[in-house]
Amino acid sequence: MEGLLGVEARIDWACRCPRGGVTLVHWAEPGHDLAGLTHLLAQLSWLEPRLADWQQLAPERNLDANRTPAGILLARTFSARAVLAANALGGAIQLGRWTGGAIALESDSDHGVAPALPCVLEPEDPPPSETAPSEWASHFRTRLRHEDL
Repeated sequence: MEGLLGVEARIDWACRCPRGGVTLVHWAEPGHDLAGLTHLLAQLSWLEPRLADWQQLAPERNLDANRTPAGILLARTFSARAVLAANALGGAIQLGRWTGGAIALESDSDHGVAPALPCVLEPEDPPPSETAPSEWASHFRTRLRHEDL
C-alpha cells in the first residue's frame, strides 16, 4: 500500500511480510536521512497500537497484530549519525541504499525486515533503473506518465 496517512504525514509504503508482520518504508531525500529516520520511527510508533484495527478492517490481509512493525529507510547515502542512530534502535529500522536500480540493505542480519523488501519493490511497471523511488511513487498510484498528459 502506498501513500497511507500516518501521524501528521503520509507513509511512503506499507507492506505485509510473509509471516504477517507489517513493514513501513520511507524514502529520505539527500541530506535528510536523520530526519527520515525520526519520521519513520514516529510512524512505527503510531502504527503499532493500530495493527489490530487494520486486521479487523482487512482480515483478508492476514496481518499479525502481535508482531512489532518494522521499518526500512531508503536513501542514496547515510550520514554516520543516521547509521549509529539506526543501529541503536536494535533492528527496528533497517537502512537501505538506493544505488540506481537496486537496493542494498546495510545489514545482512535478519530482524524480520528483509523478507518484506520484495513485496515492496515489485511494481507492475518498474521505473527506469536511474530513477529514485520518490520520483516514481505517484506513477504507481495513477499509472499516468508525463507523456500521457
